[in-house]
Amino acid sequence: MTDNDESAASGPPTRCLLVPNPVKDASYSLFGSFANWRFVGMQPPQPSLAIDVGADAIWLIELKTNKVIASARLAEVSATPAQNIIHFRGTFRTPVLVVRVPGLQPLTIACGAYGPDAGRWTWTGTWKGRFSWRGDVPKEKPPAYYVSLAEWLTLIEKFGLAPYLDVQDKKG
Repeated sequence: MTDNDESAASGPPTRCLLVPNPVKDASYSLFGSFANWRFVGMQPPQPSLAIDVGADAIWLIELKTNKVIASARLAEVSATPAQNIIHFRGTFRTPVLVVRVPGLQPLTIACGAYGPDAGRWTWTGTWKGRFSWRGDVPKEKPPAYYVSLAEWLTLIEKFGLAPYLDVQDKKG
């Protein structure tokens, strides 16, 4: 498939901006947390990649050069649910989408929605995010990228994972 192959998509593709996770290598141990001072005061990261999602294909775009890094028909791409679990002053569970495009390392993506709609603490000391996967899913390292709420839902829908996503209402 070439980067000019418009026959794979009927209509313009939807662009999902991938923002690098600046703290994916942060430490959550008592002693390792002292190394996390490097993250204090840092500027928010800017999107570096985009996934253009068409009707039947996707394109991975490097944003600085607007170069197509990879493209594939949706039938060649797999997306599986996973979760990242952090135990640090409570338990944080983040649903992660693992996208495998032929010829590339897997992309790990999570929803970057923050604020009052992001989730709540439960009485057991566990963070209950707005999204979680139904059933048992494999554990994954912290996601390499975040997308917006709308982009997260677009990817979940496009890869056919909506039936496996549990969405909490805002009131929790």
